[in-house]
Amino acid sequence: MADPFHAEQAPVQQTWSAPEGVSAEVRSLFATYAVIAAGGMQLRREDVGPYVREPQFVRIGTDVEHADVVVRISDGRVFVIEDDGAPLADLSDEHATVWHYLLEVSEHARGN
Repeated sequence: MADPFHAEQAPVQQTWSAPEGVSAEVRSLFATYAVIAAGGMQLRREDVGPYVREPQFVRIGTDVEHADVVVRISDGRVFVIEDDGAPLADLSDEHATVWHYLLEVSEHARGN
């Protein structure tokens, strides 16, 4: 069975400037990788930027079709927020860091 986890190394000659407020873990991730994908999740350094729905977050990718993966600026915690039109974002899908989030997604994609 093929590994559902996929990562593309960032081109060495291409430097990346993280937006202000991005956690050290996210900076480290995107200094090395341009894209990480598993199942319906995709984190791409070209997608890193302001999260227009909630200014205290930075968007770092998508999960499934209609959810954004975001990082809270104040503490680096990662959330998957559904684009469901609700006035307040549901913060129940929470992860301590981007590394914790990737581990959980990878395990889930592998059926563990």
